Amino acid sequence: IARLLRGLGFIVFNDDGSMDAGDSISEACESAIRACDLFILVHSKHSVESAWVTRELKLAIELEKKIIPICLDQTPKRPELGDILAVKFGGDLLAGLSAVQQALPRLIAPSRILRHAPKELFGRDDWLDELDAVWDSRTSVNVYSLIAWGGSGKTSLVAHWVNRRLARRGWPGVERYFDWSFYSQGTREQSQASADFFIAAALEFFGDPDPTQGSAWDRGQRLAKLVRRHRTLLVLDGIEPLQYPPNSQMAGEFKDQAIEALLNALAQDNPGLCIVTSREPLKNLETFEEGGGAEEKPLNHLTKEAAIALLRHLAIAGTEAEMEAAWRDAGGHALTLQLLGRFLADAHGGDIRRRKEVKFEVADRETPGRTAMKVMLAYETWLQSAGPDRQR
Repeated sequence: IARLLRGLGFIVFNDDGSMDAGDSISEACESAIRACDLFILVHSKHSVESAWVTRELKLAIELEKKIIPICLDQTPKRPELGDILAVKFGGDLLAGLSAVQQALPRLIAPSRILRHAPKELFGRDDWLDELDAVWDSRTSVNVYSLIAWGGSGKTSLVAHWVNRRLARRGWPGVERYFDWSFYSQGTREQSQASADFFIAAALEFFGDPDPTQGSAWDRGQRLAKLVRRHRTLLVLDGIEPLQYPPNSQMAGEFKDQAIEALLNALAQDNPGLCIVTSREPLKNLETFEEGGGAEEKPLNHLTKEAAIALLRHLAIAGTEAEMEAAWRDAGGHALTLQLLGRFLADAHGGDIRRRKEVKFEVADRETPGRTAMKVMLAYETWLQSAGPDRQR
């Protein structure tokens, strides 16, 4: 039964395999019952005669836990179960437990990233399918990170996936959802980037009695334990303010102990999934990649076909060769192509030939943000050329 429940995505506590030598059985069982969403009672002649089972059932009833009896034989139902419907051990067991899974309450936090979900996403279908596969497979990937320059579309991709593949479909397989964006904290080395607000908000959401208690490391570990109680989807977007910058000897490592403790713990054990986006590789998690607990993927630039589709969606007119040249000039950078399309539409009626007003250079493609900045400079020049009326 435990294997079947785990296969359905439940996090199962039982006295066989859920405790370590030296643990107090009564304390461990009481703690598990208090934390659980569902109490499964294996009902049989032997369990009815067990003082342990009777004591645990009494606590579950007192705590008003949802109770599902699974009947192994024809033993009459305990009177304290009242009119609670049971599931028979047999052919209908899987269907019965699947129905229980769907009936369990979900807890979905208000999203901070869905406002970034684009109506149309170009050239990322394979990435959407990969995110589906990582979430659905229930494999050993516990922390999945997307790494790319700013403006490559990391946030748009994840927000679109959460919106279209999960939220609009009733959050399949998600028991808890929480996301956070760190972009507002800036990315300069001298900024006092901290995860304090995130940790406090997340601890409160997941039911911690005192989110301010303990050191940063302790709070990060405590949050990981709470996250692991459920099949949680945790999204941490733009985490680079909490990492050392590329010019540091500790480049990519976490500055913040709470974040380090949280992600290290989740990489080791996580029945759900944590998705992280950043401009810098997550150096602290490299040791977990070999065992599969962490997986890091570079988000590639837009393909030629996706870039042309994006430009045509923005009502840019031109030949395939001209569109391809624009894609090449921008280095396939998603934000640059978006800005270029809007600039050409606003300033030049969508004429792709006027892209030459943006002074792209080959070297721009090797520097993060340089191509997008060139488009912004062209935009600024155009706005200033017509005086205050256009600048409004």
